[in-house]
Amino acid sequence: LEQAPDGEDGYDGDPDEAETGAGPADDEAAGEEAEDGEQSPKAPEKVLLADSFYYEMDAPELQKELPTGQLPDALATQQRFAGFDFRKKYNIQVLDSRRIIYVVGHTVCMYNVETREQRLLHGREDGGVGYVAVDATGTWIAVAEMSTTRMPKVYIYEVATLRLYRMLRQGAQKGYACCEFSPHDEWQIATLGLAPGYLLTIWNWKQEGVLLKCKAFGQDVFRVTWGRYPGFLITTGVSHIRFWKMAKTFTGLKLQGDIGKFGATELSDLTGFVELPQGQIVTGSEYGKLLLWEGVNVKCELMRQGDGVDSREMPHMGAVEGLLVLEEGEKATHVVSGGADGYLRWWKASDIELAEPDYDSGHLEVAIEMTKEVYIAREGGQPAHIMLIARSSDDKAWFLQDSENGCVWKFDPATDECSVILSAHAQAISGILTFPNFPGLAVTSSTDGTLRGHNYTMERDGEMFVTSYPGVDVLCMQIAPPTVDPTGRTIAAGFSDGVVRVFMLYGDCFVLKQAYKPHSAAVRLLEYSPDGLFLVSAAADHTMFFMEMQALSGMARPLGFITLDSGINQIVWNDETERILTCLQNGTMAEFARPVVECIDSSETYEFALDFRAVAPEAPEEEEEEPEVDEDELDEEQKRERKEKQDSKEQKKGEEEVEVDLSTSILRAVYLSE
Repeated sequence: LEQAPDGEDGYDGDPDEAETGAGPADDEAAGEEAEDGEQSPKAPEKVLLADSFYYEMDAPELQKELPTGQLPDALATQQRFAGFDFRKKYNIQVLDSRRIIYVVGHTVCMYNVETREQRLLHGREDGGVGYVAVDATGTWIAVAEMSTTRMPKVYIYEVATLRLYRMLRQGAQKGYACCEFSPHDEWQIATLGLAPGYLLTIWNWKQEGVLLKCKAFGQDVFRVTWGRYPGFLITTGVSHIRFWKMAKTFTGLKLQGDIGKFGATELSDLTGFVELPQGQIVTGSEYGKLLLWEGVNVKCELMRQGDGVDSREMPHMGAVEGLLVLEEGEKATHVVSGGADGYLRWWKASDIELAEPDYDSGHLEVAIEMTKEVYIAREGGQPAHIMLIARSSDDKAWFLQDSENGCVWKFDPATDECSVILSAHAQAISGILTFPNFPGLAVTSSTDGTLRGHNYTMERDGEMFVTSYPGVDVLCMQIAPPTVDPTGRTIAAGFSDGVVRVFMLYGDCFVLKQAYKPHSAAVRLLEYSPDGLFLVSAAADHTMFFMEMQALSGMARPLGFITLDSGINQIVWNDETERILTCLQNGTMAEFARPVVECIDSSETYEFALDFRAVAPEAPEEEEEEPEVDEDELDEEQKRERKEKQDSKEQKKGEEEVEVDLSTSILRAVYLSE
């Protein structure tokens, strides 16, 4: 450690002001007069971190405090990693034309698109990773994390070794939405905090020091980007864009931000934007238009030139979130936009820069010519929803984040060829099954309407086959018992449209064996009886439908349904008595007798009744534990208060108890005996 020269690494301003930078944290009190007129003590001198300094993994600050009952992370080692968070904005960072970085939960994955090799970096906070940024040289990555228990940090690692180089502290209260290295000063980085602070912070990350800090906005913020010229930044978020500059004032360096004005243009959340060489900003919109900003105002709304002279069409059908600008030297040639309609479209930059609206027409729409388009859609799937276009520094590869089909595309701008390099569930995973007869096989389901088969014994991406049902969610799965399918290849899946589909696994595909619709609401649970003679499904409309399994064919025949008083959280079959237990959302458990097929008459209606008994467990009342106190150490006033409190408790015990509704939802139950 080297001693810093006077005035090094300071920042000026008031952290509570939205328009100005933050004041120096360490020197704010230095030099000020105390209330009694004396000079306050001088702040301790700062030190510089040496360029060769790295943090050791056993540093006390890096050790986690485990909650009660939680096992240390070192007891388990992660062997495989699969998945991609397609709902996270800007979830692709490009190292080069062969390697990308993305985030899933608590894990940062460096992925080689050619060899499919992975390098994993695990987050250190308890809230997951908010954002990852790569510097211009590809030497450092910044991992901005989130936390639910403390103020999270930004961790900066060396890419080659994944050694921890720097930690940035107290830049956000709960987590970070974005961070970006400066292209103008290699030791500066900007971070953007999540709620409740929404702080925009400029750091000297080499020395872990804050240069400037202020509130970015009062609502959700998405992204911060450095401008083309030093000292300028842009932030975007919910229905806003803000233009920032570092300005020198008589009190020091300040951050000053100007809110963009939509004027007569419809408000929109702004996700994608690019800056043209002349300083104009082009943004996308939720409704498909491209917006051209000049200064702090929307200059015009860019439309696609139609077939007629005065014909104007929407640039995209749906949200426009992916944008990039193509340049030759210092001149922009084209702006490329990607939308939710699956199209990449090229627009002349010169037409955009010279666009002028006709104010007398009463609107700001200006038609420009589209020079090229490429349609991207997966075979048998939906058009790609292009959330992000990320490109390598040599412009040989573009990477597209497709949140509709759950894949990452690699696009070659020289040949317009597009191929899938990574595929995963586009939304939340709702279930996973493993198969005793097929070691290494796993089937996952998702609310994106897909079932995917994986071979988790492979060293690379082990996804083997997928089946998709667009527009519906797969909410539950269950593997058939050996009495139904001795080969162990049959699974039943419940969908959000009330349909139950039964599949057989054959080689490299799912084969639909049977489909039926027992419910008019989403199917939440499926459960086979222990002997395999019944398959029961529970839906969001508080009904349970019983299907009889045929012995030879394994097909299901409908018997009927019963209606319960509340939503169903779990179904448990008793292996000995073959009764069925349900855990309900109203805090009760209901146990039903096994259906007798011969006694069910479904000639007029499928609804029938079963004998049952209901139990409402009493929720225990939490008792306050009082610390032990030595009576001899208490004064007379404390003894009197303690005696009054004890007398009050005794009086309440003697009074008639008041009934209190302590019912709560029962999530899980297990049979211990008959």
